Amino acid sequence: MILAALMACTPAPLELEARVVDGGIEVDGSRPLARVSIAESSGLALGETSPISPAETAAVLLPVRPGASYRVLGETEDGVVAVTELRVPSGCARVELEVPAGQSRWPASTGAWPVPHRDGGTPVGLRLTALEPCTTSVVVDGEPVTVELPTAGARESVIATVGDTAVTVEIDDLSLELVPDPSQDPAADLRVEGWTFPTDARGGYDPTRAADRIDLPPRWWTALLASSGLGIRARHDQAPWAWQTLELTNDADRPLHLVVEATIEEEGTPSPAFRVRIRDHAVDGSRALVTVPREGRAQVALPVYVDPTQLTGRRVVTRRVSLTPLGADSPLQTLTAPLAVSRGSSWATAGLLAALAVSVAGWLGVALGLRGLGRQRTSDLVTVALFASATWVVGAAFQVVGTTIGWLLGPFTPLVMGLPDQAFRACLLATLLTLIPRPGVLALGAGVGFLLRGLTFGALHPTDLLYLGSAIAFLEGGAWLSGLTRDSSWRDASRLTRWLRLTVGLAGANVAATAVGLVVTATLYRLYLAEWYVAALLLLPGTAYVAVGCALAVPFAESLREVRR
Repeated sequence: MILAALMACTPAPLELEARVVDGGIEVDGSRPLARVSIAESSGLALGETSPISPAETAAVLLPVRPGASYRVLGETEDGVVAVTELRVPSGCARVELEVPAGQSRWPASTGAWPVPHRDGGTPVGLRLTALEPCTTSVVVDGEPVTVELPTAGARESVIATVGDTAVTVEIDDLSLELVPDPSQDPAADLRVEGWTFPTDARGGYDPTRAADRIDLPPRWWTALLASSGLGIRARHDQAPWAWQTLELTNDADRPLHLVVEATIEEEGTPSPAFRVRIRDHAVDGSRALVTVPREGRAQVALPVYVDPTQLTGRRVVTRRVSLTPLGADSPLQTLTAPLAVSRGSSWATAGLLAALAVSVAGWLGVALGLRGLGRQRTSDLVTVALFASATWVVGAAFQVVGTTIGWLLGPFTPLVMGLPDQAFRACLLATLLTLIPRPGVLALGAGVGFLLRGLTFGALHPTDLLYLGSAIAFLEGGAWLSGLTRDSSWRDASRLTRWLRLTVGLAGANVAATAVGLVVTATLYRLYLAEWYVAALLLLPGTAYVAVGCALAVPFAESLREVRR
């Protein structure tokens, strides 16, 4: 038992693997190495290294002589020591293989090397790094190739193409046989798990934007905004419109280095409207290099550029992405997907014109109602101001909270924070309307709240005037159509009837005001949202949350009326 306990406490053995690299010798350990030393076979110490923190790989910098043998000693932090021998080939250069060319390099050794079989042949790279100045020869299937290495550290590469039969390569004392292996198929090992458009530069998908489409404002609207100075600052012509992201998986036992090229084509040729613009030059597509680790995953994001001056009307183009191994001529995989492009939206244009007309009507109603403002009772005016101030306080508080947690919720912030925000607003407005069921009350409350928000947060933009005018028109119109301001007898009806009337009047107005905001966002700020996201905004913050607020307002307003009596 004592012997078994001692064996259980014995540290795990240490195994070392050494190889020649640029500038010295690199050592891999089966356990983290605290010290590595290199000595000649005679025992003469040449150099050592002690990593700041133990690591499984350590390198010792020293000149390496061809044909020499070295004694490599590694030691772990707990004192476990291992020794291995490293013999440097007698040639004047270190030889590494890229199988296929452009992929990871491996130290060459005498023997057979399987090569993935491709139609037309597979290029294999042989990279020679000089250990000392020399001239050497590489013999590929009996054909010698002279390689000049004028200085230590100089590099040269030789390409050997492997077709249907094996290719022999001789370099100094190395004899390699490059054997075609049909069982190795990088195309079968590489899988595309996802291809998403649009994303940001980090590959994150924005669910609020429509997938697989590009929406641009009409030409006349772009020109109007540019001449009037309205809207936002135009996107730089060398900035991407969006990004597309690929998720790749490599099932092979070695990493795969790829060139990923993306183009947008129309009728089989790259479209000039989507060419990549870099300074004064333009190329057909964007390219990126990516390494997919062995039995691992990788992500690559490619920019998509749009030249609005070359797009008119509606069309469907083709996104094309090719995945080519580094150093190869033909791609492993080619992916295509349709991309819808629209220039201008008749719905957005019609919606904006309708919003302008409604806003003008709302402001005309305000102008006409101001003449009768002095005839209102002071108590009613104070009540309106009180509820408007409460609405502003609630809105300001939730705006601050929403801004704080917006980094976490992102585009879903309105859907989550809209519940307390819209519910409290609707509760206060419904209560105010129950206390004073007269035309002009909602307009006055909305106007006071707008002024308070503008003075507090600086939200005084021409588009806010458009939104406020339309919101006033919708609120007053919805209250009148649902009978809330035409007849006060509804206040004595059942709770369900009062809730239904308040919900129809306020929720209908809120849905219409939300729609105006979405239209303004699409036309002035070129932000076209996904259909499901628009529907969610209209259904949840626009309707459902207002209904919740009205349900809270019915008993609250009833109690205030009792107090008022």
